[in-house]
Amino acid sequence: MHGLVGALAKEYEDWKIRLVDGCPADPAFLDHVLRVPADPRGDAWVYRAGEWYRQHLIACELEAAPEAPYRRGGVYVVIGGAGGLGEVLSEHVIRTYGARLVWLGRSAPTAAIEAKIARLAKLGPAPIYIACDAADRDSLERAYRRIKAEHGQIHGVVHAAIVLRDRSLLQMDEDRFRASLRAKVDVSVRLAQVFAQEPLDFVVFFSSLQSFAKAAGQSNYAAGCAFKDAFASQLARAWPVAVKVINWGYWGSVGIVASEGYRARMAQLGVGSIEPADGMAALDQLLSSPLSQLVLLKTMQPATEAAEPPPPAPRAAVGRPAVAEWSPGAVSHPSHQAEQR
Repeated sequence: MHGLVGALAKEYEDWKIRLVDGCPADPAFLDHVLRVPADPRGDAWVYRAGEWYRQHLIACELEAAPEAPYRRGGVYVVIGGAGGLGEVLSEHVIRTYGARLVWLGRSAPTAAIEAKIARLAKLGPAPIYIACDAADRDSLERAYRRIKAEHGQIHGVVHAAIVLRDRSLLQMDEDRFRASLRAKVDVSVRLAQVFAQEPLDFVVFFSSLQSFAKAAGQSNYAAGCAFKDAFASQLARAWPVAVKVINWGYWGSVGIVASEGYRARMAQLGVGSIEPADGMAALDQLLSSPLSQLVLLKTMQPATEAAEPPPPAPRAAVGRPAVAEWSPGAVSHPSHQAEQR
């Protein structure tokens, strides 16, 4: 809901939209809910234990990390592995750790997928591709049983699946909305169900800056990413393994939006392209750190001067990662908003 409403607010700028998150059974919440100011970005006010909170991105400096927790010759399952970011991750861990990769994808193997596998096979163990609908529990369980039969153990799982079906809410039909949402929501839930008993070292969810920016025309994608982040946070509390989320900014040389036209458009907004070395360095830092979530955005100018749509203030400096934080805020008269830091 947070992602959907954020995009809605940007598509209908003349609407006064309030997104509040609290317990309807709490009288204090109900007493204050109508006093919450409208927010043109559609960002949420969250009420917990008598306090209102607002979410911000906080720029962070990560210390030089020890070696990331990949095993030499480890087995890693990447849902959406044949995509751009999945291929970048695979090259990184094959080249550095001699890892054995299993890619899960919805389509049957294609010539393009086989070419990617052949390229990576020159660096180390060739990835195995399994056609599997990871949003379907039966299909994912069949793939899991095959992986276990062939490898014995799985050391990590990465959810890198993505479906982009951009359209304004006015023009979006239900099938288009569901397709993008399913890749995030259903796959996350099935992953948790199928791999729940596996003694993994870690699980990584590839999410997006859109969890925070919630751009117009991407309500389905923003909603899915917001769910993915929240689901991973809850999973981290329930599972004994490390559960991490990385919210990627713009990748301009690989992935689903790697085109010259899109790169030029992002450059006009002051947003630079994350390149493979940048991305894998940030991911290694996240995996080696106590943080559970990290946002990576690369700008082409100081972020305080960058045009919209960058992430909510305070913005990270050029190339620096950021973490999400809920900080207390005060709700008074609707015309007055006082946030405390």
